[in-house]
Amino acid sequence: MLKARPESSAPSWSNRPRHLPYAILRVALALQLLTPAVAQAAKGSAQVNNNKEEAAAISQIADEKNKAGDFAMCGEMFQKAYRLDPSYLAYLFSAARCEQKAGQLDAAERDYRQFVARTPDGDKLAEKAKKYLDEILEERKKAAPTEPKTTEPKTTDAKPSEPAKPIELPVVHQPAPESPRPLAAWTATFGGAAVAVVGAALLGVGLAQRSSLQAELTASSDSGLITSTTPTAAHDRETAYQNRLNAGAVTLGVGAVVTGLGLWWWHRAPSAVQTAWLAPVPGGAQLGIRF
Repeated sequence: MLKARPESSAPSWSNRPRHLPYAILRVALALQLLTPAVAQAAKGSAQVNNNKEEAAAISQIADEKNKAGDFAMCGEMFQKAYRLDPSYLAYLFSAARCEQKAGQLDAAERDYRQFVARTPDGDKLAEKAKKYLDEILEERKKAAPTEPKTTEPKTTDAKPSEPAKPIELPVVHQPAPESPRPLAAWTATFGGAAVAVVGAALLGVGLAQRSSLQAELTASSDSGLITSTTPTAAHDRETAYQNRLNAGAVTLGVGAVVTGLGLWWWHRAPSAVQTAWLAPVPGGAQLGIRF
């Protein structure tokens, strides 16, 4: 008679808790997965820095080609620098400028339009890019064939028209009582004029500051690198003259309105009309009134 093997009463290793080995295994797997990602991120950052340095070195060579008059090579070098460091849009502007000087109008127009599309509104280089785009369009218009103009024969039969005589109109005299012009009207007139003068002075100062800043930014536009001022200083100066322009415009407007009210108040007392006439002129009539 066969008997089954009795089960052992000794404790089994499979019944022991395994939480600690599993936790260690999970941490090891996580570190193994994260290590390549961290290494890849560090490698990408180093590659970006290397590209920026290489692009800066190539831009120096492109600037030398520009000074030597080799504009075609200058445009190619700036294009290469921009491909390495597309975050610095001045490379694209400089490439378009060199291409325009080299006569490569299609490439220059393409790069100017890309630069304007990727540059925020109000940027100084963007305004220059728009100006150079207009120059390219003008060059194309001059190069396009023009149609011959047809000249019409002049007629000599027409006689010069004689000046029309003025027609006297009857005038109904209606004298109005004169009223003393109050002191407030004088004060409003001259005070408003003084305020308007202050506003005009603020506008003048603001325009002069804007012209000075634009002149500094324009002086180094050929190479695409602006070295005459820092972006922070340029922004501060731009904010200052913009505030003066706004204040000048508001002050001038207020002064003009107050001056107009003062003059209206000063002239509100009607005066008698002495005479009036109506004279036909080419395309209409002229009315004259003498007080």
